[in-house]
Amino acid sequence: MPLPVKWTLFDRACAFGRDERALREHLLWSEEEIPWQDLETDLPERVGAELRRFAAKERYAQLRDEAAFIKSFKASWSAAPHPPVFVTVDALVLWSEAVLLIRRRQAPGTGLWALPGGFVDQAETLADACVRELYEETGLKLDPAGITDRHVFDAPDRSLRGRTVTHVFRLDLDAAAPPPDVCGRDDAEQACWVRRDEIRAEAMFEDHYAILQVMLNLN
Repeated sequence: MPLPVKWTLFDRACAFGRDERALREHLLWSEEEIPWQDLETDLPERVGAELRRFAAKERYAQLRDEAAFIKSFKASWSAAPHPPVFVTVDALVLWSEAVLLIRRRQAPGTGLWALPGGFVDQAETLADACVRELYEETGLKLDPAGITDRHVFDAPDRSLRGRTVTHVFRLDLDAAAPPPDVCGRDDAEQACWVRRDEIRAEAMFEDHYAILQVMLNLN
């Protein structure tokens, strides 16, 4: 069947000998030394050269560390009789037009911004876990009675660690008062108030930007 008039046939000159998934496996998930010579025979010369340059950067080493952490985390649960389902909580704390965010100190998501939160302990309610994690990571101590909204995010693939269901609790602070002082503690390298319009999706951990889109109607 002929192509529509405005369409033209594009002959991809830079086809890969390996599919994208296999390439990621080599570059990120393999525990062995990267077989650059083999890879470069399957890749266009310029692509191979760019990958070599990227592999020399700190960002690539960070990605390898992240992949190693994920593999180790999953391996630690491999003996469980059933695939685990993790329950976490996150605090969406608002002051005026600002959101309280933390920069993650360690894997997964080292250096990325996230809502304060973490895993629920055995002997606590979800709301209590939320305010505990908030205090541990930012120094901000709030009353669970101040929670104004709650939303569950349970997409099966939302976390590389495995099936993780998070409960996000919203707490609105008095905008007429100054914003409370916060500081990064525990798993948080940094904590600060960030204006909604200054939050960048690419800098956020896992689906936390999508959480903000749903709960704050961000674009």
